[in-house]
Parts: sequence; structure tokens; C-alpha cells
Amino acid sequence: MLNPPESIVMELQEGLLVMRGAASQDWIDGALVRLKNFSSLPGYRTDGLVVSDVSDYRRWDNYVQKLENEPGLVVLKTGRRDGRFYVYGLRDPMARDPNAIMGELGIDAAHVDSGWESYQALHPTMVLDRSHQVLDPPTEVTLSLRDGVLVAKGRAPYRWIDRAQALSRSVAGVRAFDSRDLVDADLEEVRALQGQVEAEVFRFLVGAPDLWPGQGSRIEALVANVARLQRVAARREQRVVVEIRGHTDATGDPQRDQAESTDLASTFYESLRWRGLDMSVFDKRGLGAIPPSVTPESAREAKNRLVSFSVKLEDT
Repeated sequence: MLNPPESIVMELQEGLLVMRGAASQDWIDGALVRLKNFSSLPGYRTDGLVVSDVSDYRRWDNYVQKLENEPGLVVLKTGRRDGRFYVYGLRDPMARDPNAIMGELGIDAAHVDSGWESYQALHPTMVLDRSHQVLDPPTEVTLSLRDGVLVAKGRAPYRWIDRAQALSRSVAGVRAFDSRDLVDADLEEVRALQGQVEAEVFRFLVGAPDLWPGQGSRIEALVANVARLQRVAARREQRVVVEIRGHTDATGDPQRDQAESTDLASTFYESLRWRGLDMSVFDKRGLGAIPPSVTPESAREAKNRLVSFSVKLEDT
């Protein structure tokens, strides 16, 4: 009835069945169940039995303990039947592979029955890993989690910041997105370029509608900065308008000053058109004898006959 392995010796001593030797835990468990149902046997002794595969059980218990301590894994059922261990539970897609942990402990996965249902764990480690996967932050951005609030720090393009605000709401375990410590790298560049353009002043000769010599390279630099400003502003869904402002020295006749400053602004405007530029970004305006906001020494040398620039950004 018991079908013992060769390593087991069974004897009757004073009516008791005495078993000695080494056997697997499965055989010992099965033998005890059968003996309990064998009513014609007065009793039995198992103190001489030794579990031969105790190391397998120890490894398995260690494996189950590691699974229970691993973020993103929930063990629902584990045990042994028909000579095979089994484990069933829940696994977050971001969690470690249970079979990899099994291999580290020297357990052959081919001899184990296992099944893992997918779920989304709310463990902070899993939520943060999932946030990285969904948001894919730039290298200069770090993410951290504080009481369900995803905190982003560093520098990032405007579009990533805008996209992260929306996508963070889809990450399980994230209840809010904190971007206060994020620097909009595109806005930073827009402001720098805006400052460079508005710092430019181009001088005209006194008594002639011609620019002072030697300013051609600076015009090319201005055009390049405006083009770059357009590209960066477009990433922020903004349109650039560069106003060319004409200025002239006061003559005592406001109308004459206004007309002359408008002519200077138009002259510079046409010099840009001559370069084949898209002029939709430029506007022109005469300010008469009103001096520019930027007044370097060269502006005074030109007796205020010059053009300056004002940059406006409009949402598209």
C-alpha cells in the first residue's frame, strides 16, 4: 500500500509499524495520509524517517520568500503536488522575472508549475519605473515620487513638459505632476535669442539713407538669429513678430522726424527683403525722435539715425 523506496526499512515492533530511512517529502506525506486510513494498524512510528530532498524545500522556501519581498510580485498560492512545486500570483510588467530569480537559486523552472496574472502595482518603485517608461524623460530630467506626486527636475524641451503633464495622468499610482522645478529649455533659448535681437542697433549715415559701412556681417547674424528664434518659438507653438523701429534725431518738426524715422525703418525692411527672406515675420514702424531702449555710444555717434528691434511672441 505504501510502496516505499529501497532506502526505507519497515518493521513491526509490538504491533507498531516502525519506519526508518530517507525518503522524499512527497512520499512521507503520502504515506502518513494512507496510514491514517489503515484502521487495522494499531499505530506507527516515523521518528526514524529522514527527508532526503530537504535542500529542495529549503531552496523553494527561500525562493517564495524572495518573491514575497520583490516589488511588483504578489504570491497568491504556493506548494507542492505530484512531485512538482507550484506558485501562482500577480506580476506587474515592470517587476523582475520570477524565472530569473528561480535560476539564481538553482531551481530548474522546467520542474515548476507557475502562473502570473498581469496587474499594476502601486509600490513606489513600480510607479516610478512605470513613469520613466511612459514619459521617457530627457537625460537632464530626474523623476522622483512623493506621496503619489511625480516630481520632475531639470531642463527639458517645451513639448516634453507639455506632453508629460498629460501622460502622467495615465500612470497608475500618480495622482499629480509637479513641474515647478523644470526649466523650459526652449523658453530659455527664446529669451536669449530675443535679447540678442533686441540688443542690435544699425546706424545710418547723416544726410543719406545708407547704412554705415561694415555692418553687413551683423545683418547676416541678425537674420540667422531671427530664423533660429522662429524655429524654437514654433516648438512652443508661438509665432515671432520682429518690429523694425526707425529713430531719428530731433529737428524740432515732429512730423518731419516721424517721416524720416519711418523711411529708415522701411529702408532696412527693404534691405532684408532684398536678401530673399520671408518678410511675414517682420513689421516696421517709425518712432520719430524717440531714442531706442538700447542706446550704445555708436547710437549717439549716429545722431540717433538708426533702427532698433522689438520682438513679440504670439500664441498660434
